[in-house]
Amino acid sequence: MIKKLATIGNSYGVIIDRVLLREAGIAPKSKIELTVSEGAVVVRPAPKAAVETRRSRRRMSKTVN
Repeated sequence: MIKKLATIGNSYGVIIDRVLLREAGIAPKSKIELTVSEGAVVVRPAPKAAVETRRSRRRMSKTVN
């Protein structure tokens, strides 16, 4: 599948079809991890530990404020 990058402010984005997300086991609106491997951008579900750490930090910052 060939896609074209879209300009979004000072960044770029790509729309990932629902079929591809489903095949990769990524739910819409879930956290993802982007890495570069051998010149390719790899998209995969974020490790659960990273998502939980981020949630914990948010909870802690809300209780401090």
